Amino acid sequence: MEELINQKRKELIGNWFYNIKYSIENEEILFITNRENTLTFENEINHLLNMYIIPTTHEGKEYNIFNSIDLKKNKTLLSKKNIILIGYEQLIINNFFLDRKILCYNFIDGINLNEIKLDNIELYSKKPVLSNDEKDLIYLNKLVPYELINKSSHMLNCFITNVYGEYSYFKETSFKYLIKDTNLDEDLENLWNKNIMITKPINSIFENNLEKHYLYNDIIILKEKGFLTSRLSIVLYRKALFNIDATITEVGRYFNKILGVKSQTIDLIKICRDSSVNYNILSKTKVKAYNLNIKAKSEKEIKLETELEIKIHIAKKLLYFTDIEEKTISKIVELPISIIKKYK
Repeated sequence: MEELINQKRKELIGNWFYNIKYSIENEEILFITNRENTLTFENEINHLLNMYIIPTTHEGKEYNIFNSIDLKKNKTLLSKKNIILIGYEQLIINNFFLDRKILCYNFIDGINLNEIKLDNIELYSKKPVLSNDEKDLIYLNKLVPYELINKSSHMLNCFITNVYGEYSYFKETSFKYLIKDTNLDEDLENLWNKNIMITKPINSIFENNLEKHYLYNDIIILKEKGFLTSRLSIVLYRKALFNIDATITEVGRYFNKILGVKSQTIDLIKICRDSSVNYNILSKTKVKAYNLNIKAKSEKEIKLETELEIKIHIAKKLLYFTDIEEKTISKIVELPISIIKKYK
């Protein structure tokens, strides 16, 4: 799936430049970065566009190149057409891109637009057809956290890995912020089970992706055992809403309300028995999780429970602060005398 996503992303970018050549306005902002992140990056893009695109365009400027520094100074630049945005400084998505689609591409090993075959731009005359899942992985857009847990494990893995790119220029997609305040937010060495890993060097298996490996395991446990770990729910919530400041309490309230169940402490080593994963070499295995195997309460059940709590609360007040007899209190709050006696 990841390979297909990357191929379709390249086709979308090719179509974006094809549209420029033929004076068609693009609805998406093209956000491009590279590892070097030098000012020559912008010059290279202009050079390649002048070489392959501009000579055959109609009169007039067909595209606008800005960088994150420009945009921080003047947000109105987003009203321009055919925007190419180059990442130099970190941007906060919610402050800039609420109404525009963002098509991202990260030239990890330096600028090379030839890999998108700009010299044969006619190949990209048609925009590729995308499924809903592909759109969610290619474009930067907000998602509904609850709906994510019903996606396939492969889709969730791609979502966690940031298929559309781990752009450090977007703070909300930076993994270190997504796991903030969870039990994965600590030194890598503390995430290993030292009793088992004592003879193996740190990073020997997962290198710098150990935190993600925890979450990959959590995804499998979600799908195979029906347990949504709190840390996975936090990452999904923050990333889906581009809200890295969401607190653990806020996320907990959201999923508690949506799922109708409260999180409870579980031991993932025990839970993962007879599953396709294990946590034996990992240390953070006793975690809070939502048991999705428990049938969520209906609105009627929740309403009845709330009414019962209110009645009990009133009964307690009457018992403690009045001389009203228990039988009378029972009639007032419409509760059996046996319940009233429990709180005497």
